[in-house]
Amino acid sequence: MSLPSSPAIAPSQTNFFATTSLVLGICSLGLMCFGGVLLAPVAIIFGVIAIRSIRKSGGVLRGRGQAMAGITIGSFNMVMMCVAIVCSQPHEKARRSQCMNNEREIGKAIAMYAGDHNGQLPPAPDALSNYFHGSMRIFFCPSAKDKTHYSYELTGVTNRWMTDPKIIILRENSADHPGNWIGETAGGNVLYDDGHVEWIRESHH
Repeated sequence: MSLPSSPAIAPSQTNFFATTSLVLGICSLGLMCFGGVLLAPVAIIFGVIAIRSIRKSGGVLRGRGQAMAGITIGSFNMVMMCVAIVCSQPHEKARRSQCMNNEREIGKAIAMYAGDHNGQLPPAPDALSNYFHGSMRIFFCPSAKDKTHYSYELTGVTNRWMTDPKIIILRENSADHPGNWIGETAGGNVLYDDGHVEWIRESHH
């Protein structure tokens, strides 16, 4: 009499979400930028889904270690990005303030130039070099990535100093000041014909 055969045991397989969680976690760690912000939470979610699926599979699915690694790496990346953003904000506020001071000083130099040239505005930034003792460092925004070209440019809207508070005579070449996670967009400072400086968002810059 033959003994009944034992039921076949299905081979275990790695859970798809576990592998994906690990891959996304590693990718987010490598990016550490906007892409990382998107990938890190997805890695965490996929890892949680994988662990739940593995627990309910009765041993058919494996990959718990990969899922835990994906969750850990994704969480670490999220924390690091948050810390970096929080720490960078005070520095950026200081750079933005210095940028505004730069434009105010440039505005004073433009006013002096106009006084010396019958009300005419300077044709180019270099025309103001004598008013800064030959040093043009003030024309570089502290937040600018490009340190080979001036950060500020004359708009050319008018060629005369009329002290008009609505005419922008100087602006940043690009929106060098980044936004943040609380809804503030990138932008730059502008100098008006009456000497006051304002912040302009990128959409209007």
